[in-house]
Amino acid sequence: MTIDENSYGNNLKKIVFEETDHQHAKFILRLRHNSISQSDFFRAVMNGFINSDERICSYIDDFVKDNKILSKQRLEKSRSLKKIGRQKIQDFGFSEIELEKLFDIIEEQKSEL
Repeated sequence: MTIDENSYGNNLKKIVFEETDHQHAKFILRLRHNSISQSDFFRAVMNGFINSDERICSYIDDFVKDNKILSKQRLEKSRSLKKIGRQKIQDFGFSEIELEKLFDIIEEQKSEL
């Protein structure tokens, strides 16, 4: 199966998981209380996670630690690598917009090869 490079990023995907009826009911109530749809909620969380929003990433790090998803050693290595990455971005002085432009240039060059 080949991927049409022109359509990549435009194909819709479903993200599905199961939860108990009680958790689902509590979730729906909180969404209604905050006047937000399920899809808007999940898109916001997903975008925050993808874009390394500190608030989301901090919560996920705590979740991983509290639920022992990673060993202490791997969790500490992950934190260390993230810290190094943030420091390198700061050292080079790239803004978010500049990083996006850089990735766009790389993508353009890749498609020309």
